Amino acid sequence: ATCYWQGSSALGIEPDQQAAVRLLELAADRGDAGSQLNLARLHEQGQGVAKDTTRALQLYSLAAGQGHNAARRNLNALLASSSHVAGQPRRETPSPSHTLPLATLVQKHRLDGAFASD
Repeated sequence: ATCYWQGSSALGIEPDQQAAVRLLELAADRGDAGSQLNLARLHEQGQGVAKDTTRALQLYSLAAGQGHNAARRNLNALLASSSHVAGQPRRETPSPSHTLPLATLVQKHRLDGAFASD
């Protein structure tokens, strides 16, 4: 997918972000944690795909559930910074009503052991 995203003059491949996204989606759907991570990053940033925090969270969760450390870190960071997840503005000190949706999301994606402790 990287060759299509960036292009490769050595391989005679022109940049084609749509082809790269299609390849990442195929691999992510088949459970490849690296592809899930890369596709989540694209959705989080809105590069080559529509910006979609919910989809990014889903993909990070899948990759983190397979033990992918970068996905765990990105998931933690997105959960910590995202008002989208809680449905209300980010607060410095979370209140119980603010943290409940996060706990619900964690339970839903069965991430009990997926959060990095470092």
